[in-house]
Amino acid sequence: MIRRWKYFFQNLQLKNKVLLIFSVAGIFPLLLLTIFSLVIIQYFTLQTERNKNEDNLLSAYQQLNATLSSYEDALAFLVNNDQLDRELSLKDPTNYDQYNLYIYTIVPLFNSITALQPDIQNITLYTTLDVYNHGEFVRKIEKDDITRFFTFDKKTSTEYFYDKPNDRMYLYSQLFSRNSKEKHVIVFDIDPNTLFGNISPISEESYTLSIQDRYGRDLFYRTQKPDDRSNQLFPKLLAALYPGDDRYQKTLSNGWVVQFRRPLATMYHGTLLLILFATILLLISLLLVFVAIWSLNKTVVSPLQTLSKEMATINEQDFLKHQLTYEAKDEIGQLYHEFNQMLSTIHTLIDDVYQGEINQKKHELRALQAQINPHFFYNSLSLINNKAVMIGNQEISEMAQLLSTFYRLSLNNGKNRLSVKQELDLTIAYAQIQLKMHRDSFDLVTEIDEQIYSYEIMNLLIQPFVENAIFHGIDHIEDERRGRLLLKGYATAHSIYIEVSDNGAGMDSEQIATILKSQQGEHYGIYNIQQRMALYYGTRGSIAYHSQIGIGTKVTIRLPKIMTE
Repeated sequence: MIRRWKYFFQNLQLKNKVLLIFSVAGIFPLLLLTIFSLVIIQYFTLQTERNKNEDNLLSAYQQLNATLSSYEDALAFLVNNDQLDRELSLKDPTNYDQYNLYIYTIVPLFNSITALQPDIQNITLYTTLDVYNHGEFVRKIEKDDITRFFTFDKKTSTEYFYDKPNDRMYLYSQLFSRNSKEKHVIVFDIDPNTLFGNISPISEESYTLSIQDRYGRDLFYRTQKPDDRSNQLFPKLLAALYPGDDRYQKTLSNGWVVQFRRPLATMYHGTLLLILFATILLLISLLLVFVAIWSLNKTVVSPLQTLSKEMATINEQDFLKHQLTYEAKDEIGQLYHEFNQMLSTIHTLIDDVYQGEINQKKHELRALQAQINPHFFYNSLSLINNKAVMIGNQEISEMAQLLSTFYRLSLNNGKNRLSVKQELDLTIAYAQIQLKMHRDSFDLVTEIDEQIYSYEIMNLLIQPFVENAIFHGIDHIEDERRGRLLLKGYATAHSIYIEVSDNGAGMDSEQIATILKSQQGEHYGIYNIQQRMALYYGTRGSIAYHSQIGIGTKVTIRLPKIMTE
């Protein structure tokens, strides 16, 4: 089965392959990626919403818990007050005792609490002592007062009672006196609207916040439904798809249960928008994929098929003559043009480029050598030499002989190669000419191993380095040193080495690089020598510079051992 599909795919036309590949590699992954992304993003979106709901519940819980804790702390402060305990331990208190109890103990204590806790409407001490009632501060326990609904035990625990008919909240605790068997109860009268009204709105979304006591009785209920529903898309559809609420609850230390509920429709609103936008983007992406497939077939596949058909018509006889045609000037047209250009270039590459380059270098050298008519020049130098001898001027005679030797060896009958001995004689003749022109201002020293004389060397290879040593080295000595030019030659197992050294001004690395790379100007000769050596010797020949500012320069020329014919 796999082999059949492989054979089927291999034999499809290119445009059908492109369509199939785009479908498999583009459309299906796009669908899978969209579905996977929606699932992941929906998961994290819902997780974020749930975390937000838990934070909202925690906010309401903490607000209410903080308020109740402040009430309980205030009540505990009164219940455990030693001064109040002593005052309530009196037996058969007189009117004066009661007055002192009210004015100097109870009223200041209760007022200090209500001053710090404005939510507390009244603080009342209910007692079984035989005392007179004192406003809302002290009351004698009666059968029909609020204490009839309280649950008493032998502990000073804090208890809550909600008087639903009168919409009042009571917080109470017994006060036990060490020296009295009377019953005392301190009661905080709290307005539930004030208590629960202090819970600030905890969300801008639709939600329900409810509080129940430990017996399941409703104490507080708040429902928020924003008036502006323009930011919610398809509210009825969401309500039908996601009915019910997402519920969270926490229990306070007094047994009250705080419950936060949020409609599931509001939580899934963001995911519905996400699904809608993702579907639109998917459709747009699919449309772009199909447009891309069509464009690729139209602009790339079809021209390539045409190119393939035209190339198939070329045979070996007209390979270099046939020119492919393409009207457009895009990359495919450039491919046609470059292919035609390549055919022409291959046809003339060896003769017009490689061989032409070699011949050009040879012709340049020969043209340089042929600039002077050898016979006329030799005859002129011979005449100068004879005249100098006749008048007894030895210096002019030596100069003419040196020039004759130099140009005879440098022209070398138009040949490009000569023996090492001849090249050294040519170079030494040039150096001696310069020595006379410089009025013997420097010393010429030669250290030549005669074993290298019989080997072959390119014509005019050493002389440019001697010229540089004189004009750019010795001539630039700024102290009182006498110039020194050393010409050294020796051989190793496989190579010949020629060294040209001077004690001149020296060079830095940038100057050396300029000399080796300059293709024009005063250093062109060195660059030309490198090119000639590359043509004749390849990698077997090299030139190395070693120089220090103020000390001098040494050039080492390495050549392969080639015997002269």
